[in-house]
Amino acid sequence: MKNKVFAVASVLVFTLIISSCAVLPTNPKSLNILIPLAPNKKLTVNLLDKSAFNVDIENPTNDTLIIKGANNDQAVVNNKITLSVLPGNNVEILNVSKSNIKPVIRVYNHKAKVITKVSEIK
Repeated sequence: MKNKVFAVASVLVFTLIISSCAVLPTNPKSLNILIPLAPNKKLTVNLLDKSAFNVDIENPTNDTLIIKGANNDQAVVNNKITLSVLPGNNVEILNVSKSNIKPVIRVYNHKAKVITKVSEIK
C-alpha cells in the first residue's frame, strides 16, 4: 500500500515538474518556449550563430513584462508583440512584477539552435 502511494505521489510530482517548464515544437519552422519567470528575473533568447530571427511574445497575465531589444524598450501588459531581431542581437524579457509570469514565446524564421537563459535582473 505504501509503495502504491509513493508511486502515485512520484508520478504527480514528476508531472508537475515537467509541465511547469516546457519547450513545445508545434511547427517544424518555429519553436514555442514556456519558461516561468520568477519576480526580478529575466529570460534572454538568442541563436547559437547570432543570426537574425523573429519572435512573438505573449503575456497571459495582467502583470508587466518589459521586452528589451537592441535599441528599444517596450512594456507589454496582457498583450502580444512581434519583434524582428537583427543579427548579433538578442531579446530580453524582464519580469518586474511581484508574481511569477509564464510568457508564451514563439521563435521562428531561424536556422540555428535557440538558446535561452534565465538570470537575475541587474
